[in-house]
Amino acid sequence: MMPLLIINKVKQIKELLVNYIYMFVILIILMLLSTRYTAVFCYFQEYSLYVDAAISCVLLLTCLFRKSAIISINSASIFYLHGTKALKRIITAKHFILLFAFTVFAGIITTILFTNFNLWYFLHLLTTFWVWVQITWKKYHISRKEILLLLLCLAICICFVLSCNIVGTVINLLITLFLASWKTEINWLKYYEDMKFSYKVQAAAARKDFAAMQTIANESSVKDKYRINFSVGSFRCPLLTKSIIDTLRTPQRVWLIAIFTFCLSIFTYYVPFLSHH
Repeated sequence: MMPLLIINKVKQIKELLVNYIYMFVILIILMLLSTRYTAVFCYFQEYSLYVDAAISCVLLLTCLFRKSAIISINSASIFYLHGTKALKRIITAKHFILLFAFTVFAGIITTILFTNFNLWYFLHLLTTFWVWVQITWKKYHISRKEILLLLLCLAICICFVLSCNIVGTVINLLITLFLASWKTEINWLKYYEDMKFSYKVQAAAARKDFAAMQTIANESSVKDKYRINFSVGSFRCPLLTKSIIDTLRTPQRVWLIAIFTFCLSIFTYYVPFLSHH
């Protein structure tokens, strides 16, 4: 079973690389060119507070609006290995893989922001990422204590923005121990359906099958939002009514992208080395 899953994942990654090779080439070229402009890193060091605030906002908004599970596994693994220790080991391994990825990312961010490697900042950032993973994982499966989890996420983000590295690291470790003592009952039915849908999306994206992706998007759209009640009098201005209905039917993700773009433009305007004014 496991070898077949690994072979399928390798094939999917191969398709992804073949269909999007030009994007990877462009990314590598941009990374090589960016090494010539090391002065940009000086600006990141000078305005490190903005970087911390951006990371905190992304973590908080992702925790607030994310609907899918932070740990992704193949739906076939859930179907065939449900109730076995092998499935628990897979989920545990996925947690450690994610921890390793965040360790590398935290190391890169720390190296960029500090001339001399700041160990306490690195530990604070890494533990913040790890607590965020645990909070997001529990929030996905447990809905009755969602407010408590969001408050914990808000607390770790505030500590990170305030640059309380030593205190923040200790707080994050205490929260980790608290969350570890809190047993998570995995919602297997919800998890299975979401992973099956995620696999369909990933497979279509890897094949670069835009028709399949459009079909999936149409099938997954929430039709209940189209049921909007208006009084008879509101149809005296049909153009206005149509505009209101179209606005109310706008998906939540579109609003999030619009808000993110607006905040990014404000950030770009007020940060001196980006605004050029």
